[in-house]
Parts: sequence; structure tokens; C-alpha cells
Amino acid sequence: MSRKKKIAIVVLALFALYSITGFLIIPMVAESVLSNKLTEHLQRPASVKNVSHCVAAQKSERAN
Repeated sequence: MSRKKKIAIVVLALFALYSITGFLIIPMVAESVLSNKLTEHLQRPASVKNVSHCVAAQKSERAN
């Protein structure tokens, strides 16, 4: 396998890992952590409905 192919595979693998982490794992963890921290800080039950990372979703929510 040529050096360029190896570099391309490594770059694609890192991008895939970054994408999976940023779009799937972090939002799930953030919902759990935020819910627990808000409940603790506010001293009342709290929940997080949705964690969104999409700029388009944020713009549409502001328009409503």
C-alpha cells in the first residue's frame, strides 16, 4: 500500500471518529450531564428535551 493511501485512510478514519463523537456521543452525554447538573443546581427536577448542534435547527427555532 502506498504512503498516500495510508495517509488518506488515517485521515478518513480520524474524520469518521470525529464525526461519530461530535454528532452522536457528545449530545447523548450532554443531555444526561445537563439534566443532572440542572436538577442539582436548581434543587428541583429538570430535564433536557433536546441537544442540537445544527445551525439550521437553531435558526428555525428562533423563527418560531
